[in-house]
Amino acid sequence: MFSPERVQSLREAVKNLVQRALNGEVELKWIDREQGLPERTGHLLYPDKYDPAFGDWLAEDLAPQLEALLDGPGRHSLFGMLAGGGGKAYKLNWHRDLGKPGDGADAEL
Repeated sequence: MFSPERVQSLREAVKNLVQRALNGEVELKWIDREQGLPERTGHLLYPDKYDPAFGDWLAEDLAPQLEALLDGPGRHSLFGMLAGGGGKAYKLNWHRDLGKPGDGADAEL
């Protein structure tokens, strides 16, 4: 799906982010400190976690595909990466910023 160069740049960016977290320079709540792997992280475009590799991937690889699907320009309000570091399974259920079915706000969604 992505070039070997893109995959390598993303691996290095994540590796650098984990190292910065281990050095106390940035907070990652979900990290396997023994293996040096992220279990889950988000907000990768925030200044404290940003790496040019994340922006390049979004601009060069993802945005053109998303805009083709949307048939026009799109914009991102959040950008995150979810990972199952070290083979750990990841499951996403309802999230607090999504309306719950049957909730009073559900009709407005």
